[in-house]
Amino acid sequence: MIEIIRKQIYKDTSVLVIPSNTTAKLPPLPYASINDTSPHIKDVGQADIHIVEDAEGVKKRRSESYKFVFSISVYATTDAEAIRLAKAVRSWFFLAGETHLEDMNIVVTNLGNVENRTIYLVDSYEYRHGFDVQLRGSDDQTFNRVHQDGTNVHYDWIETVELEFEGVNVE
Repeated sequence: MIEIIRKQIYKDTSVLVIPSNTTAKLPPLPYASINDTSPHIKDVGQADIHIVEDAEGVKKRRSESYKFVFSISVYATTDAEAIRLAKAVRSWFFLAGETHLEDMNIVVTNLGNVENRTIYLVDSYEYRHGFDVQLRGSDDQTFNRVHQDGTNVHYDWIETVELEFEGVNVE
């Protein structure tokens, strides 16, 4: 997913986005880096668990939403260029990128401010500006229930149940 987002940002904004924390040779300035700082943050509530039937039979499906955070920094030769490009990449998340994210079943839940991340290296500055973006996705898993002996658990549908409470018959 992060690869798709990186490539789409480049396609839509012309800002090259590389993975952070890499030992690969760095591209010429300007460029951006993306770091998956929080890959899985439990969202509120419990997972939805239900039984589904498909061509292969009856299965159990578990769906859970979760959040994750990307930190994006733009590196440039001047402070003004770093700010301009960081704003362009940030805008991608609520303009051009919104449709691409929706296609991956992802929504933006929090888009941080563009902040100064410039550092001083030996005798010059490395101009950086960046922001964090929090997204929400869905983790969907479908699986067969299996007994300890390796055979599949088979589910039967219950149409009615008769309950008896202290001598009272309730249908």
